[in-house]
Amino acid sequence: MGHTPPVAPASHNLYVSQIYALRELHEEITGMLSADEIAALGLGTLFAAFEALAPLHVSEFIVHAWEAAMGEYNRRLAPAEALVCRKLRSLLGATRAA
Repeated sequence: MGHTPPVAPASHNLYVSQIYALRELHEEITGMLSADEIAALGLGTLFAAFEALAPLHVSEFIVHAWEAAMGEYNRRLAPAEALVCRKLRSLLGATRAA
């Protein structure tokens, strides 16, 4: 059996803080979208890239897989971020016009 070298607690803390940041971002973005928009953008499966990962088990493999999952997450979130930006610009424009 292979032995995974011990990982510093800082590595675990990094993943935990990233998980919280991802969840917060997800909540903020989805809070500004309708249920139809969320469904159309596929945000219900946004975290699918992370499902096979064990983020609290840090190893060289997990680091690369985590980075790939983060890239996939960001690519899939980009259309939702763009939509929210358009909505906010529209709101700001309406506020300035009033």
